[in-house]
Amino acid sequence: MYHGFFKINRGENLNFLLQHPKECAFMVWIASRARIIPDERIGLQIGECIVSDYDKINLTEQKYRTVKKNLVKWKFATFRITDGLTGKITVASLVDTSIFHVNAKNLTEDLTEDLTEGQRKVNGRSTEPLTTNKNVKKEKNVNNVKNIYMHKAESFYNKYPPKRAEGGSTGKSRKDIDKIISIYEKGEYDLDTGLDLYLANTNPKYYKNLSVWLNNLPDIEALNAPVPKFEQPKTEQEMLYESIRNSIPQYNTVNKRVETECEVIQ
Repeated sequence: MYHGFFKINRGENLNFLLQHPKECAFMVWIASRARIIPDERIGLQIGECIVSDYDKINLTEQKYRTVKKNLVKWKFATFRITDGLTGKITVASLVDTSIFHVNAKNLTEDLTEDLTEGQRKVNGRSTEPLTTNKNVKKEKNVNNVKNIYMHKAESFYNKYPPKRAEGGSTGKSRKDIDKIISIYEKGEYDLDTGLDLYLANTNPKYYKNLSVWLNNLPDIEALNAPVPKFEQPKTEQEMLYESIRNSIPQYNTVNKRVETECEVIQ
């Protein structure tokens, strides 16, 4: 299903990742199945893949959550929950190309990267120095990452409700896009999961303005915690029923005493 290749770059980040086997294996798994071209059917962009089937690499749900949390914290990857073809799916995005690099044009660029001075000569005359493909690739990598963040920001922006339940506007503005991109770039907060939980736990009447929401990001762990069940105030009818029910044992005691006395008389 997954063909082609990806690069692993030497460096401090790789050395750091190798010290954490589970996270390292998970990153390799992401890179091995990340898209090299967009998949519009399920909204996957370059560098993204589905990781909902984490059991295939022998991870329990708890270890899976820990691995995701660490990778987001280290700014190596981000994760979002979205609608797939058969239900909810989790999508991972490679946001740091310092370790793993996925690019559909790598093969062609690598084959032409090491041009010699002799290859630059035409009819015995040396041509002007060519722009190295290495610099071009770096620029393309930066652009790819920017495009990924822009796509994620647009998707998030479109998902945030434009109005509250009673018709009031949530103040969405294109100016919010820069703030959304900035949060994605920092990688310290899972915007998509935070929004999904916020929408699931908030009355549509009280949706915040988008700019306010972005400046006061909700606590994901608090939103994920079980909601305590509070007892509703009892109605007058319920109180009356409870009063009658509580008095029944007393009546039973009286009835039993009367029945006993009747048996003695007989």
